[in-house]
Amino acid sequence: MKRMRKTSRRPPGRFMDSSLAHFVETIACLGFIGAFGYGFYVFAKEYPGFQVRTIEIEGTHRLNEVAVLQESGITSDHNILFFDKEATRGRVEAMAYVKSCSVSLTFPDTINLEIEERAPYLTLLVNSRAYELDEECVVLREYGQSELPDGPYVSNVAGLDFVELGEELTQ
Repeated sequence: MKRMRKTSRRPPGRFMDSSLAHFVETIACLGFIGAFGYGFYVFAKEYPGFQVRTIEIEGTHRLNEVAVLQESGITSDHNILFFDKEATRGRVEAMAYVKSCSVSLTFPDTINLEIEERAPYLTLLVNSRAYELDEECVVLREYGQSELPDGPYVSNVAGLDFVELGEELTQ
């Protein structure tokens, strides 16, 4: 005698219907989340409450704040939520008198630049020109024709025929 096994079978089409329904439901949820995220992004980017209104610059003694602001590239068109602090820091630190710069944000509309300036330490004489250097031998500026350079003076440096502003000398 054959034994009959009892098998459980699902009615035809039911498995496909539940999988398809789950798939459609998942796609609809992801679409809703994506649409909401994009809507929030557009809102945050265009909302005037997040536009830069105040720029605070601290630590400038020799540098002109207007020059620092111009070099930073910050305008009122920038949005504080999408602001690139590292790029701004790099642009400001490229200035000869800036030793370091830190950039911080204060919500909803303020950018803070804290600058550590380089201080003149000695005067380098190269090819009848005088340059102001700091303690790390970074060239800060060239003295004008009518300016009297401050000492101490360094001259006749071997292998040094030309210098650029912001350059760190290793000679």
